[in-house]
Amino acid sequence: MGWGGVSSGVEIFLPTQLSCERMRIIFSILQLAGFPCISVDTAVCGGRPVITGTRMRVKDVLDLLTSGAAEAEILVDYSYVGVADIRACLAYAASAAGNLKKNILPHS
Repeated sequence: MGWGGVSSGVEIFLPTQLSCERMRIIFSILQLAGFPCISVDTAVCGGRPVITGTRMRVKDVLDLLTSGAAEAEILVDYSYVGVADIRACLAYAASAAGNLKKNILPHS
């Protein structure tokens, strides 16, 4: 039953009613909404953001790019990574950077 005893077709669960696995999946989905190529799973790479279905961390891709690796090189060296994955890593990093609080120090 939904709110007010009316069936809405949507089930409401309290966190205590869900298994840890289900909560982890829900958390991952909510955490990365808008980034389907990026996953967070506490059982993979310590819960760091990775390319979905791999153990390639977003940080690994960013490190490769900042060290001068071309997108084409990454695609050859890591055949399980696609162009969309690389671009998703960049978009995720840009989004994360945009969400950082800025600490502006006054000039001396």
